Amino acid sequence: MPALACSCATCSTSAMPPRSSRATSRSANMSRRCPTTPSVVSAVHSSGAFDRYGLVSRIRPRACSQHVEGARMSGTKVQRRTQEQRTADTRAALFEAAVRAISQLGYTRASNAVIADEAGVSRGAITHHFASRAAFIAEVVRWVFDEEVLAYRELQRERQIGSRVSDWPRISWDVLSRPSGIAVLEIFVASRSDPELAALIKPVQTAIEELAAKAFRERLGTNVADNSAIRLVVWAMRGMSLGREFIDDPEAMMESVDLLASLLDRAAPNGTIEELLNGSAQAKDRT
Repeated sequence: MPALACSCATCSTSAMPPRSSRATSRSANMSRRCPTTPSVVSAVHSSGAFDRYGLVSRIRPRACSQHVEGARMSGTKVQRRTQEQRTADTRAALFEAAVRAISQLGYTRASNAVIADEAGVSRGAITHHFASRAAFIAEVVRWVFDEEVLAYRELQRERQIGSRVSDWPRISWDVLSRPSGIAVLEIFVASRSDPELAALIKPVQTAIEELAAKAFRERLGTNVADNSAIRLVVWAMRGMSLGREFIDDPEAMMESVDLLASLLDRAAPNGTIEELLNGSAQAKDRT
C-alpha cells in the first residue's frame, strides 16, 4: 500500500519514503511516522469532499509531536485534546486503515498488525479499544455504514436525484463500488467461515438494513414496509462490485447498472415502490 504522509497543519504534505527504504526496526519506523491521520483524511476534513477511499472523514487533523514541542518552546499555547477526543481519533484512524487494508489485501491478509501500522498507532491499539478482532470488524462495518449514509445524502444533494426507484442503482453503485464497499463485502464473505464474526455481523447488518430501508422509503415518500426493492438494488450492486474485480471494463459494468435502472423505470414509470410491487404481484398471479 502507498506510504502515507503527515497531515498536520505544519508538516509538509510530501509523501514519506517508500517502506523499503525505511529503517527496519519498528521503533525507528514509528519514530519517523508523524502520529496523525493520513494526508487524504486531512484534505477531506477541510474540504468536506470524499477521499480516494470513498469515505467522509470526521477525524480532526492534529499537530505532530515535533511541532507541538516546537510550539511549546516558542511559547505558543497548544490546545490539548481530551482523552475522549484521543480515543475517538484512534478508533476512527483504525476504521479507515481497516478499510484500506481489507479492500487492498483481503480480509485474511489484513491482520491487526497491518491495520495498526497503516493507522500509525501501536499494534496493541485494537485489543486495547475492542474486546476482540471480531468486535473490531463489526464496528468497522457499522462505521462504514455511517459514512455511506453521508455519501448517499451528498450524492442526492449534488445530483438532485433519489426520488425515483430507478435512481437508486446508480446511486448505490457509486457508493457500494468504492473500496469501503469492497471491504464490507470481504468481511461478509469471511464471516461465513468465522462463527464469532458471523454472530456479531448478522445483527449489525440486520439493523443497518432496517435503517437503510427506512431512509429509502422516506426519500421515495412511501410507507410500504416491503424491503424487497431495496434488497434488490443493494445486493445487486454489491455483487456487481465483486464482479468488477474480474471484469476489467468499467464502461461495461456501468452499462449493466444502467440496464437495471432502465428495467426499474419500465416497471415503475412514476418511480414509486408501489408500482414496482404491484407489477411483481400481477406477474405472480399470471403464473
